[in-house]
Amino acid sequence: MPPLIECSLYPIALEHYTTLIVQGMDLGLLLPLAVVSGVLLIQKKPFGYLLGPVYFIFLSLLMTALTAKVIAMGIRGYNIIPVILSSRHLT
Repeated sequence: MPPLIECSLYPIALEHYTTLIVQGMDLGLLLPLAVVSGVLLIQKKPFGYLLGPVYFIFLSLLMTALTAKVIAMGIRGYNIIPVILSSRHLT
């Protein structure tokens, strides 16, 4: 609510980071798409067979890009320890 009261789109402390936008896209678009894709695959629907591989390839490309980004940040000297530690519990 504070950003709305201040007539801004995002909190000033966010600076240039896009965390809130990425979380919104993940929870609002990618998560429901994964659920729909999984349900359609379980039900052996034709659209599930189309959507499942496309979504799997998309996520593979996305994770490759994110991994490359973290590696590039580490090479440039940025602190990547929080990224590595926060993603460690995901596997």
